[in-house]
Amino acid sequence: MTSPAEIDHLNRRAHLLYREKSAEAQALAEEACMHAIRLGYQQGYLEGLVNHGRALTLQGGYQEAIALFSHTLKIAEESSLQLLTAECLQEIARAHFTISDFDTALQYWSRCLDISHSAQADEPWLRALIGLGQIYLAHGDATSALSHHRWAMSSWKEGNDPTLYAAACINTGVDLYEMGRHGEALEALNQARGASHEQQAEIQTVLGLIHLTRGDLAAAERALLSAQQINRTQGNALGLATNLLALARLAMLRGNLSAATDLLERALDQAKAMGTQHLLLQIELAMSEACEARQDWQRALSHFKRYHALQQETQRRLAPFKLQAMEMQLEVEKARMENAHLRRKHANERQERHRIERMASEDALTGLLNRRGLEQSADSLLMTEGIPVSALMIDVDHFKSINDSWGHEIGDKVLRQVAALLKSGCRQGDLVSRWGGEEFAVLLQNRNGPQGADVAERLRRLVEGWTWERIAPAITVTISIGVAQYQAEDDLASVFQQADEKLYEAKHAGRNRVIL
Repeated sequence: MTSPAEIDHLNRRAHLLYREKSAEAQALAEEACMHAIRLGYQQGYLEGLVNHGRALTLQGGYQEAIALFSHTLKIAEESSLQLLTAECLQEIARAHFTISDFDTALQYWSRCLDISHSAQADEPWLRALIGLGQIYLAHGDATSALSHHRWAMSSWKEGNDPTLYAAACINTGVDLYEMGRHGEALEALNQARGASHEQQAEIQTVLGLIHLTRGDLAAAERALLSAQQINRTQGNALGLATNLLALARLAMLRGNLSAATDLLERALDQAKAMGTQHLLLQIELAMSEACEARQDWQRALSHFKRYHALQQETQRRLAPFKLQAMEMQLEVEKARMENAHLRRKHANERQERHRIERMASEDALTGLLNRRGLEQSADSLLMTEGIPVSALMIDVDHFKSINDSWGHEIGDKVLRQVAALLKSGCRQGDLVSRWGGEEFAVLLQNRNGPQGADVAERLRRLVEGWTWERIAPAITVTISIGVAQYQAEDDLASVFQQADEKLYEAKHAGRNRVIL
């Protein structure tokens, strides 16, 4: 491995694979890091660390992943790499959230929002917004969670990572499921277009839970087994443990208590290895219920005690003053995000107004001013006293025969290229427009009639000399130009009428010429 390009290729492969084959992605990321260190290629090294950390996260190695992301974050901050900084903050927050360290997750997601906003990075901003919604749901506030996740859905736009839209839809579905609004939850899940395989497993898991709640055990089993297969293929440890818990609940509903206990024991081992406390709580409680149903009172009590101890530990970690502080921070964050949302909305509205105004004054085919746009822009040019202005009327010679011989698609390409040549041959303050059809109009500032004719001749030679065979074989294109000088008693219509009369003379004199 001798070049940064080869290291970049390794990192791209690792990034593409980490959701599908996390172990293979991890090996590729480690190889990229090793070669990047040898070459002193910092960007490749940092990207390798991020890919390695993401693969570890999928496998359930959250503490190791946090250490990798923290190391990468320090270097990214020192090097003022804002986008990479935001990505590291997001990944650290997600890992802390998964192991139920909600306070730390909130701090990192808040920082991610700030960095993403200043860097105008949409994707980390959307991920952090989704993360904040997850924290609200973990604290039992499904309404605020739903608000954040729907906000993420509406903020996503074409060009963003499609898996982000899918993530917002899936989390919206989870919020609605927790609120008992199962029909709406199904609708949200159905909108999760562009979902990755990992997200397809999440969708199937939520579908399975909805079917369980509705009592459709056969549909629940199909969905949960589908999710389990995807998670097993990807090596998604958290997804597998979650599936085992749901399948155990399914077995309990069917009265198969022995199978339920076996599934819960496997889920318990995986959750302990990952340190996912929130999942451990659910599994210990389910184990207590399964053992109680089997009348195994001693084991039921043992698991309930462990559930109770975990619950107490969680409450100690979220002592009243700490929980209150977190809730206050969440409310502050919510208010800040709402203000940011209003700013973004107003900015988007301004951009949309500018876009509409631009569309109204621009020619869609060539990107030049249209006739209306020229008329609106000409006032300031014509009203400046003492500065001469020349008007050019330009016609593409024999344009109808070009359309007839090569078709309208080639004709459009010719018009776009003529427009580009005219624009490039004029100064920044000159106004170049498509007057209509194959006609163009130009206003040249600070040019009298003879000077305008010199510019027109340069434009004529520019068009005649361009290599038109690039567009179609054996095609030739020329232009005829009429020139008029603006006088104090003229208006825009009259000066272009004079230029149009000169254009008529040029065409009848044999075309491909300039007449003043």
